[in-house]
Amino acid sequence: KDSAKHTGVYINEDFSKQTDQKRKELYPSLKAARKDNKKCYIKGETLVIDGTSYTAESIPHKYKQ
Repeated sequence: KDSAKHTGVYINEDFSKQTDQKRKELYPSLKAARKDNKKCYIKGETLVIDGTSYTAESIPHKYKQ
């Protein structure tokens, strides 16, 4: 990964259209959780907030956009 840093070459994850769409649905909730100073990230089709995994349908109301 580091050896390609200044070569103009990059590596990007390749997800199916379905997975890509689900991840896009999670981004607003990710931003809301980060705004609330929560440790969070997207892993596959789930949003992880403070160690708890959520699907797009199970995200706490507080972070739904």
